[in-house]
Amino acid sequence: MLIKKNGKGVKQTAFLYHLIKEIENIGDEYKFMSNYCCKKKTFPSKRIINLHEDINKLLSDMHHLFYKFENKSITEIELKISELKQKVKELFKSNKDNMPLYHLGNILRRLETMIGSYFSLRVDHNA
Repeated sequence: MLIKKNGKGVKQTAFLYHLIKEIENIGDEYKFMSNYCCKKKTFPSKRIINLHEDINKLLSDMHHLFYKFENKSITEIELKISELKQKVKELFKSNKDNMPLYHLGNILRRLETMIGSYFSLRVDHNA
């Protein structure tokens, strides 16, 4: 992976690196979850699929946030992450096969860590 600095500060480069690394890790989580479901030859329940769709929407929202930063949007995303993490916990209790939930929970945790880098990148950029 190469991040060309183009006059950007060391801090900004570090935040960009963190974001890119987390995006790569999220891709790995999707891959692990897909491989698991293929090997088990089972499909997640409708509730897990709906949760998966909600997380995909959240990922899209974070993508848009990168290009159009708004503090209000960060707060909304943080609330949505908390809500989805709660859904993962609830489904964990009632589901027999929790491996897809494990990976979805990891994706949410990674998205949560990205918020700090998003915010720091914008604060550093606007300073």
